[in-house]
Amino acid sequence: MRWWLVILLMGIVLRVSGQQQPKLQSTSMAELSMDGRVVYTLGKRIKNVQDPTITVRESGKIVHIGTVGKNHFFELPFAFGKVYEITASQINFHSKTTVVDTRNVPKEYQEYGFEFGGFQIDLTLKNSVLETTKNTLTGRIYFDTSAGGFNYEIFKPGKEILNGKIILSGTVIGKSKSATMGISQAWVILKEEGAILNTVRSDEVGHFELAVPQWRDFEITFGKIGFHTKVLNVTTKDLPDTRQSNYPEYKLEVDLLLKTTPKEPTQSINFGTIYYDTKIKDLNFKKPEKNE
Repeated sequence: MRWWLVILLMGIVLRVSGQQQPKLQSTSMAELSMDGRVVYTLGKRIKNVQDPTITVRESGKIVHIGTVGKNHFFELPFAFGKVYEITASQINFHSKTTVVDTRNVPKEYQEYGFEFGGFQIDLTLKNSVLETTKNTLTGRIYFDTSAGGFNYEIFKPGKEILNGKIILSGTVIGKSKSATMGISQAWVILKEEGAILNTVRSDEVGHFELAVPQWRDFEITFGKIGFHTKVLNVTTKDLPDTRQSNYPEYKLEVDLLLKTTPKEPTQSINFGTIYYDTKIKDLNFKKPEKNE
């Protein structure tokens, strides 16, 4: 091998190995310091388990990614006035995401630093390597004004999700040349970045109801065997941080087009976006742009 080729290859290796993953930087003493541990809910023993990965996002952008330390402990700094998402992931395990909300710390408290310790994230082993990886939104760490410090609340499935979300409800309708009727057992799949968060089915008249968490961007797929699918985008990032019991609800009608033949390829149609309209202070719908 020529000497110049050896030098070129060495340079490539050094550049690749020298690339660093984004890390959260400590901004000042006036911040939230969080520590915790990732554990496994195995059900059975497995060999050669690698260290899990912790990924932190702010407004969808990755600001930290790395494996946890010894005994799977981690420690992270968070600045005030922001919303973060911590995701713990591992090969062959389902992922879990927790929201860290530091927006509501009073100004008179912001000169002090806060600690939130002993937080535990348990990852569940998938039944098989072919099983789709799920990313579950587990809860939120937030500033509790009544306690004067940070607290944690659990997000539960369905309408029991705390801390603000929207309820989507409506009817899935099948359309053909001769008839239009509600479709029973149509699937309604809530996804985030390709990972399935929840799946519900329409009832005998095509009615469905689905809870969507706050602060994120989602994709909802409506489908049924023999019909073309439709995709709805939902963004809840601008939804006000309220603790009211009656959360915003949006009703819609989703019409699926019947295939002309069973062998016809399934088409996936994007039919719009539901978002919080700050001008009218309510949920709104917009159709996709013509070039989408």
